[in-house]
Amino acid sequence: MKKIYLSVLSLAVVFGASAQKSLPTITTKNDTRIATSKPVVSLPTNQEKATTIWSDDMTIMANWTPDNSANTGGQSANWVYTTDPTAFPDAANGVLNPFLAPSAGTGYWYIDSDGNNFADGSGTRIDANLTLANSVDLSLYPNVILQFTSNYRWWQEDRTVSVSGDNGASWTDFNITVTGTGGFDNGYSPEQNTMNPEVIKINVSTAVGGSSQVLVRFNYDDNDFYGWYWAVDEVSFIDQPLDDVQLLSAYIIGDGNAGAEYGRTPETQLPSGWVVGATIYNFGANDQAATNVVADFGTFTSNSTGLVESDSTRSIESAETLSLLTIGTYTGNYTVSAGTDMMGGAEFGDNTGSRTFEITAGKYSLDGIGVYPSVTGSVLGTNSFDDAATVGVFENSAGLPLVTMYDIKATMPVKSIEVILGSNTTTGGEIVVALIDTSVFRGDAVTPVLIESAAHLITASDTMLGSIVIDLPGIYSLVPGAYYAMATLTVYNAPTEVITIADDETVAQPAWNSAFYLKDAQGANPVQSYTNGVAFGIRLIADGVGLGENSLNGIEVYPNPTTGKFTVTNENGTENTIAIFDMLGKKVYTNTTSSNQTVDLSANGMGVYLVKVSNENGSIVKRVVIK
Repeated sequence: MKKIYLSVLSLAVVFGASAQKSLPTITTKNDTRIATSKPVVSLPTNQEKATTIWSDDMTIMANWTPDNSANTGGQSANWVYTTDPTAFPDAANGVLNPFLAPSAGTGYWYIDSDGNNFADGSGTRIDANLTLANSVDLSLYPNVILQFTSNYRWWQEDRTVSVSGDNGASWTDFNITVTGTGGFDNGYSPEQNTMNPEVIKINVSTAVGGSSQVLVRFNYDDNDFYGWYWAVDEVSFIDQPLDDVQLLSAYIIGDGNAGAEYGRTPETQLPSGWVVGATIYNFGANDQAATNVVADFGTFTSNSTGLVESDSTRSIESAETLSLLTIGTYTGNYTVSAGTDMMGGAEFGDNTGSRTFEITAGKYSLDGIGVYPSVTGSVLGTNSFDDAATVGVFENSAGLPLVTMYDIKATMPVKSIEVILGSNTTTGGEIVVALIDTSVFRGDAVTPVLIESAAHLITASDTMLGSIVIDLPGIYSLVPGAYYAMATLTVYNAPTEVITIADDETVAQPAWNSAFYLKDAQGANPVQSYTNGVAFGIRLIADGVGLGENSLNGIEVYPNPTTGKFTVTNENGTENTIAIFDMLGKKVYTNTTSSNQTVDLSANGMGVYLVKVSNENGSIVKRVVIK
């Protein structure tokens, strides 16, 4: 019997994800990488119109029976009924608490190990059930889905949902585990946090479909560990549609990229072929032998067909040769269809997706920040680890090295490395960038490097702009192969000084395409490399490419230097927004105009000012000196 559960709010990034190492320096359940900064992402809910057979939003407490008779060591913890969405532990600093289930305010159940246990292996095991008091008649429904809303933080606990078709005489168990895409990537495998809320659907057709006395049971077992909690609400049985395929993720992957999807690829590094496809889950009762995927990028279209069995996930794809690609941005609209699940049908709301990528003159980025229409992201840096063994580890000479991998297909002369800063980066720390061979890094070493920059001291203008382009000491030609662009972050006055790098989580990447080192200042563990599974904002810039291929033409500032009055030119007549900042990052002027603009900053005093000009094509920054 297949026991598969599907977390519908956690499906955006499935293709290309890899398991991660668990961090050896983390010794307590409270350690995280970046729990306070990493946002939980709310993905679109399933828009299907399947019929709800039975539901209970837990408004009536008596509909459920808690039982803690299996507890040991005198442990009294049990499932608790509450109408307070904040009742359970604030396990992730306000991200999982309050419980955001739509009906949490009218009642839900939770069980709390965190508030009832204080040591692992103490003999006080929490093993408690929450069981539906009265059975449900599903005798007319052979194809049934169990759905419920959930929220939890994992440590060493087990969470099990069981169903019985004979009023409790026998049970079928479904183990609930973190999906790996639902919350924070904190170095654990599986991850610790779910979405808030997370809607879980379980195909229970073979267990209770067509049964007349159906019960549901939630079991929480902390295994005698000092665990966290589990909150449950909004339980229902859904009549499983006959035809319902769901697009989990779309992808377009270049040959030779080992599964990586680059946000930007220089035209000199384009692959000879591409794989275009989608990862699809068949939520329907029927196998779909002719599941069709159409990806329309405007200038080209890909079409593929394949089998997706009921209650299974498959990738449907085709090989394409896209020889006519030129510099520009490409967005593909993906559509999946099968059986009666077609455009305009009741279950079609989750059948579409998209992918966007850019071909550039010389900028290479695994991340798609500034390219993707919307970005799911977080940051990682010197304040991301709070284990006692690693506090202060990135100060002084230790540093925190982060890397992003690039597949080089033709010799590429690299001039500089661009680093996208996290919004919580402060001034005062330093970044050193380098190119490094992948085998060196995978061997848990950061030396020897191929070429390394001087240290760049982070200034207020850097934090205001949100990115830094750091030149290498010379042009380094990367020959075909795989290389890492590395940024090493060092602070001298933690915790007031912080350096973080943007971490684009929009597209799951092969695990080693971005990674980092964890150095233990206490000496208890060796230096070791760890995978990231998404994309750090660390980019290669080829020789001859300026601050950005997205900068504006016809923008100049003159005279420069000046005594206070200067002109910002606009040769193209486009509508530009002009914003001027002092070196502390304070905005001292702003205006929108379609012509040349004269600015007078005489009253602002002498110094260096940054003139940022933006329009729909991008932005450019000029420095002006007032004497």
